[in-house]
Amino acid sequence: MFALATIIEILATFIPFIDNALDIISTPISMIAGTVLASSSLSNLDPGLQWILSIICGIGVTGSFQFATVTLRGMLSVFTGGILNPFFSLLEDTIAFLIAISTILIPIFGLLIIIIALIIYLLIKKLRYRKRKKKLIN
Repeated sequence: MFALATIIEILATFIPFIDNALDIISTPISMIAGTVLASSSLSNLDPGLQWILSIICGIGVTGSFQFATVTLRGMLSVFTGGILNPFFSLLEDTIAFLIAISTILIPIFGLLIIIIALIIYLLIKKLRYRKRKKKLIN
């Protein structure tokens, strides 16, 4: 199944009709997946509020991104005859990769910034202590 899905995805990169057909199939599925994912992360809330927020996030956020990419890909197919679709797919893949990497790296950078700020704070505190000590001696 994975091999078949991979072949279809590769074909969709180069054949606009297949790409647009996959968009039609994936749009409702992505909204359902977004709703379920949001619901699973909001499990500690009241069930009514949990599902209201899940639907807002799933349909609103996921749907808006999906509709934006579907619309852009459809316009590229119409106006360029599908010539720019592989470039758009490459751009989508690059952005998805960068987002995935940033979710790993941003917390690490944040931790490094906190550690550096703490070291700077301690050094400044130590320098001020030495300066006060020199004033008391003089």
